[in-house]
Amino acid sequence: MDRGSAKPAQEIHFTAAAADGCVRECRGLANWLGDALIRILQGQRDRLTNDIAKLEGKRQNNLQLALDEARVTADHLAESLEKDLTAINKLLKDENINAFKGFFTR
Repeated sequence: MDRGSAKPAQEIHFTAAAADGCVRECRGLANWLGDALIRILQGQRDRLTNDIAKLEGKRQNNLQLALDEARVTADHLAESLEKDLTAINKLLKDENINAFKGFFTR
């Protein structure tokens, strides 16, 4: 068996595995962005529904609007926390501090 042909096969396998991981991450990101966009659009729809109800002299559903705004705010908070955790993990990795040692240092 020729050893020269094994290296390209390993590279192809690694490339396929890396591509599969990228596709999974892209799908996850697309799903997250889609969910965030849906929440924003739901809030806009509820604002328009409230404006129409106000013009027609009907009762407005301000609770639904408040819930939609809370969902969007929670999404922003989750995004901010994710960035902070990523920064903390990077700092701990750069400074070579594990969790146990970090807990007992000042």
